[in-house]
Amino acid sequence: QYTLPTVSLVPITPVRVFDSRFSSRLTKGHPRTIDVKDAIDVTSGAVTTPNAIPQGAKAISFTITVTGTVGAGWVAVLPGTTTTVTASTINWFGSGQTMASGGIVSLGSGTAERQVTLVCSGSANVIVDVTGYYE
Repeated sequence: QYTLPTVSLVPITPVRVFDSRFSSRLTKGHPRTIDVKDAIDVTSGAVTTPNAIPQGAKAISFTITVTGTVGAGWVAVLPGTTTTVTASTINWFGSGQTMASGGIVSLGSGTAERQVTLVCSGSANVIVDVTGYYE
């Protein structure tokens, strides 16, 4: 018999944890593992709140935004350092689009604690905002 794990959602004021416009856009064949623990400034990318997502968090609720898309494509947000895609998180259908979607994803454990991996089928800038975490 399956027993549901006991976890609780802790809603937070949304914080930005990743913005590829401060580094480089995501592209096909180049998965990017990101830390989601620290909040960053939306205009500079500098860390504003270390450990905004506390150690021991099991999952996050998030908003993902793609902007500056090139052609059609998708991004998948995956737990930890996983790169096996079973479903996309957001899809776009042409160049120059900006769109957002929300989701929930488990976080990695061990050395990948508070990490997720972004896998992209095309080319886009990607922004991740966290709206809560599960403990």
